[in-house]
Amino acid sequence: MSEKSNPIDVSLGQEALSATTAKIASTVVGFLGTIVFARILGPTGFGAFFLLLTISNIAIRPLVGWATASKKRFSERKTEQQRSEIVGTQFILTAVFSLGLLGLSLVGAERLIEYTGLENAPVLFVMLAATSGLMSMLEGTTQARGKVGVTTWAGTLREGIAVPIQIALVVSGLGVLGMVFGHVFALLATIPIFLYYTDAVPSMPSREIFEDLWSYARHSIPNSFIGKIYNDFDIILLGFLLSPDAVGLYQAAFRVAAPATFVSNASASTLLPRVSNIVARGEDPRVDIRNTVAYASIFGFPIVFGSLAVSDKLIVTIYGSDFAGAVPLLIGLAIHSLFRTQTQVLGSVARGFDRPDVLTRLSLFALVVNILLGVILTLKFGAIGVVVATIVAELIRYVGLVQFTRQHVSWESLYPRPMIEQFGASLIMFGVVIGLKEVLTVGSVIRLGVVILAGAAIYFGILFAISGEHRTTFLSALEGFLGRPLPMT
Repeated sequence: MSEKSNPIDVSLGQEALSATTAKIASTVVGFLGTIVFARILGPTGFGAFFLLLTISNIAIRPLVGWATASKKRFSERKTEQQRSEIVGTQFILTAVFSLGLLGLSLVGAERLIEYTGLENAPVLFVMLAATSGLMSMLEGTTQARGKVGVTTWAGTLREGIAVPIQIALVVSGLGVLGMVFGHVFALLATIPIFLYYTDAVPSMPSREIFEDLWSYARHSIPNSFIGKIYNDFDIILLGFLLSPDAVGLYQAAFRVAAPATFVSNASASTLLPRVSNIVARGEDPRVDIRNTVAYASIFGFPIVFGSLAVSDKLIVTIYGSDFAGAVPLLIGLAIHSLFRTQTQVLGSVARGFDRPDVLTRLSLFALVVNILLGVILTLKFGAIGVVVATIVAELIRYVGLVQFTRQHVSWESLYPRPMIEQFGASLIMFGVVIGLKEVLTVGSVIRLGVVILAGAAIYFGILFAISGEHRTTFLSALEGFLGRPLPMT
């Protein structure tokens, strides 16, 4: 790359739209794959893969925490030599950490096999952790260049590579082993993309660079552990208290609710380096914060009301009758995802102001609540209990982050007009979808698709009809995404 880019040089709307578009494409591909995997492997095999993936993602938290520190420092006004040294630390730490993880997995092999139900769990665990760890490192520095859309499109490509390979291997009889091999191969295939867009040749880091990174990583590493355990606590607890079968039901519901966080995922990743860069220059980021909060939940609201309207038909039609137990989980996870859309953005605000400790304390407290309440409710009510506990915990984090952000922005910035309009449009959509479901007597994929598409058309149609800000924001982001003005503007 001939020109070095910085996060302030890119458009929030353009990057968010690019990343969201990529995420939609990625989810469509991945979602089609999960239908095949779920129907062939059943809830037990389907859940076993995600148990293994979850614990490997938790194990690499030191690398992810260091990646966050690298992303933060990389986005600030560093020289290109310093940035090369930052990338150098990523390769060194990944290599050392992977070797240590290999030793630990061999020591704990028996427990790992018992927990996941997979005989090859130790080897598969290290394969997933090593490749995911390096990818997370380079993904962070690519985002620090402001290229969030690139990292999300790389994720789409990763799904496009992984899913066909996984389907072929699963159908051929390799089962969960085939899912792991396909996933690891796709990770390795997309790492060169992050190397290209990070645009820094790794070099041996100086002591000063290590100390600078550690000054942030000492907060971001524990925060990464707490955050990941908090995010995946449902799966961990279901694996311990219930079975891989319960994890399979949970993952089916989670996959359907996942689109709620598409925009907030992309926006939060863009906002962190942008706020960091703006604050480092002594300027005010409140406009960027307000605009990001306004659209973070644009998918969250309709998915909550949509799940209330058609969750019973949706789960069984897609995954089959074996997954009927996932219906109440979908409603709960949709509500959780709505709060999550806001905490993702507000968490990036705290990090951007160089206050990861705020997020650490909030996440730790929420995790304790989640554990205590989750164990009690899961033992009493089953899988839905852990979802209810997670909703309560996420609400705690949301309230705490609102209080922190209020030190820097007004109430109007936290609850802007576009958010209120999205809530209202979702209510109207809910009423129409309920009526359509009764009229069409939904019982097939085609009729279900008609109802869902009609609901989406009504929701976005209302927003475009009543809100000039929604129209302007979308058209502006679309022009930036296309690289040219639209004919009508």
